[in-house]
Amino acid sequence: MRFRTACAEWLAAAVCLGVAGLVFQQAATDLTEQGIASGGPYDNAASYPKTIAACLIVLVILQLGFQAVARGSGLMREDRDIPLRALLRPAAVLAVLVIYVFVLKTLGYYISTLAMMAGIMVLCGLRNWIAIATVTFALTFGLAWIFEVVLLVTMPGGIFDLHMPW
Repeated sequence: MRFRTACAEWLAAAVCLGVAGLVFQQAATDLTEQGIASGGPYDNAASYPKTIAACLIVLVILQLGFQAVARGSGLMREDRDIPLRALLRPAAVLAVLVIYVFVLKTLGYYISTLAMMAGIMVLCGLRNWIAIATVTFALTFGLAWIFEVVLLVTMPGGIFDLHMPW
């Protein structure tokens, strides 16, 4: 099975806009009732994902606009077929992110984030396990320190109630 390049571009734009919409939907809910935070959205870190989602929307709009202009002016190559298997790796990365969102509360931030980051690096082709472990642990604990110490956001502890005594 093959996709046209334009179809793949529209699919990617739709996925990005869906993710941004999900961020706004989640940030609009009460974080205290979800057990994620102890205060209102701007007392916590909800403004950060909302800012990233807004940037994502702007980038998608710019990308679609540039493609429309390039196609209209003839600067872009003609639409070509791409094999379905070329979309498997991006789809797998997206699936890992979706699974991460669903298991985050159950497994907690540390376990689920370590697994998610390692999984994405493997899916992206990295095979050096020392590099995977180093980057995964550094990013997971570095981000946790920023959120828990600097921004005072409590990360989900999961069924093992894992929290760092910073």
